Amino acid sequence: MTSAVTLVDSLIRDYLVFRGFAGSLKQFDADSKAEKEQKFKVDAITERLCSLISGHDISSLRALWEHLSEKVFAHLDNTQTKHADRLENDLYKLYLANCVQQAKSDKIAEFFEIFASRFHLAEGWSDWFALPYLSTPQERAPFRAYFSKQWQEVFLVSLHNFLSLAFHQMELPALLAYSDQLKGFESDMDVTKTLLNMKAPPPDVVASAEVMDDFASIAHSQSPLINQSSSRSLRSVIRRKFASSTKKAEG
Repeated sequence: MTSAVTLVDSLIRDYLVFRGFAGSLKQFDADSKAEKEQKFKVDAITERLCSLISGHDISSLRALWEHLSEKVFAHLDNTQTKHADRLENDLYKLYLANCVQQAKSDKIAEFFEIFASRFHLAEGWSDWFALPYLSTPQERAPFRAYFSKQWQEVFLVSLHNFLSLAFHQMELPALLAYSDQLKGFESDMDVTKTLLNMKAPPPDVVASAEVMDDFASIAHSQSPLINQSSSRSLRSVIRRKFASSTKKAEG
């Protein structure tokens, strides 16, 4: 996997240089240098989600989760997809709890403006539409758990583990998949070369086989009429030859 990533990175750099995309090349090199493990960093993504929650950036939080849903979660089975949906709901509820704790009433209002049409009939959300009008929601049963530090820690661990599973099951990007196919093709070519370089039959055996094949093809290519005529001519030659030999012997 590492060698494939290295190859694709090299191809991308060559392309950016060829096109003269100096800015893109600089950013690509910077990101590549920072990404030492050459794979998705679940820790970094989890931290990014937490950062967007604490920064009350609902637009970016929503965009990142939608990106994960489209690119990563799309290959999961039905059970795992339902679990992703539950995590998304809890993620947004954690966002709202953080807004309450930080007294960000404007951010709470912004959230419901964005998600009102989506969540107003969704299971588990009916109580949350009263959140902007409650003075101490953390003391009420429907919301209490989301303000608990223990729940938040358990949720983040569950989120981290789920992301790890999802990334593990994710299909390779097209470029990396093509690189793997190319490596497989090269491996097949190596096997073919090995077979071709094996000890060949003796030259005389090969020559005999070629001669037999040539005559066989000539015989099969002629029509039956020609074959019959040739057969009669051959018998005539043999009879004349033997007749001539007999007369000489008698004389």
